[in-house]
Amino acid sequence: MSHFFRSFIVLIALAAGMTAQAAEPHTDSAHFGVRASFDYNNTTSCTNVVKAGPGASVGAIYYAPFGKITYFNMGLMFFYDTFNYDGYTGEDVSLAHIDGYLSMLGLKLPLQLGVKYYQSDKISASVYTGPQFYYNFSMRSKFTRLRAGDTEEIDRTINSAGMDLGWGIGAAVEIHRHWHVHVEYNIGLNDFTSLNDIEIGKLGQLKRSELSVGIGYNF
Repeated sequence: MSHFFRSFIVLIALAAGMTAQAAEPHTDSAHFGVRASFDYNNTTSCTNVVKAGPGASVGAIYYAPFGKITYFNMGLMFFYDTFNYDGYTGEDVSLAHIDGYLSMLGLKLPLQLGVKYYQSDKISASVYTGPQFYYNFSMRSKFTRLRAGDTEEIDRTINSAGMDLGWGIGAAVEIHRHWHVHVEYNIGLNDFTSLNDIEIGKLGQLKRSELSVGIGYNF
């Protein structure tokens, strides 16, 4: 977990260094913002071994309204995600216990269309949906495999699909136009990696499932 928190601090520092032009208060105009979120990562496959783990994202967004209640968001977010290994694989005669984690670092690009269902001078509430592209820079698998009394330590860099795609749906609230909070769920549409050492006798292909809670500031 110490590695996770160090990476999270680095990502926050990157976001803090970003600047953008400020928009006038109480107006719905195009603007930039910064975002930081806590991500709860899971998979929709290999669930007997791969479990949920914490992650974080931080970066910048561009907001562009069109019409009276609709808008478009585009983001550029650095992320650090983890998935825990904790489970059994194999046949009864050669059952193995897997204990460890998968970590990954990358960049994600959300593209969102939103609809505002409540607006006032102080608060704006909306729902949104759209694709999210994940660009995976590095991925590491580290775990212990215990089978028939023998322990094997595995620590390796693994190959990813390079890019994978998810679809998200979320809800956001803007307070005094500048302050932002959101809750969002993304489901993976294709595999982000294939693992040949966690599932005995078969290839483990992983898809994302990501729940995010975030905050931000609009310029």
